[in-house]
Amino acid sequence: MAFRKVTNKGFRKFIGKFASYIHKKIIAYESRLERDFLYLVEWDHMDVLEVWEQACRVHYFSDGRRRRFTIDFLIKRKRKKQMIEIKYSARAKKPKYQAAFRAAREAATREGYEFKVYTEETIRQQPRLDNVKLLIYYQRTPVHPHHQILCHEFFRNRSKASLGELIQFFKSKGIETGTVYALLRWGIVGFDIDQPLIPEAAVYLPGKDQ
Repeated sequence: MAFRKVTNKGFRKFIGKFASYIHKKIIAYESRLERDFLYLVEWDHMDVLEVWEQACRVHYFSDGRRRRFTIDFLIKRKRKKQMIEIKYSARAKKPKYQAAFRAAREAATREGYEFKVYTEETIRQQPRLDNVKLLIYYQRTPVHPHHQILCHEFFRNRSKASLGELIQFFKSKGIETGTVYALLRWGIVGFDIDQPLIPEAAVYLPGKDQ
């Protein structure tokens, strides 16, 4: 449960709800940047075990006053737990947030967490973010064993091909493009996430000699 309810009251925020297919729940966010971060969390399904929004509050003193700071996300990964704050870089550099971050980092260390601040510079790396958003859109598209057999058939005599070639192969079998994107999303077909996902993009079968 959230420690603080996500609300627009008293502020002008871009609030919304992220429907996580991986975690089987709705996760609230308070900015477009938080929403984009949740796409990355959803993508990292092999490592992220749990995610909670607004689930922790840190109290600290600054300028002679007792203040409080609500952490945006708590994330449990396979090998560590994290307290995550999402801030645009210009705001993150302000003295009041720097003081809050120091307090949060100390609290995180005491409780066995890692404290990290993510900004647009780390979240919105392109074309990675656009690739993630595109493929997550197709993660509910069914992938059947027959599709995986077709992948092995396609890559039988080659180590790499273009995405366009793979799409055309599946179309020749009466299978829509969305299934190919689902294969990419689940890592059944490999690609370089840091390169534009265009028809010329290189794709391959993981585990096969490249």
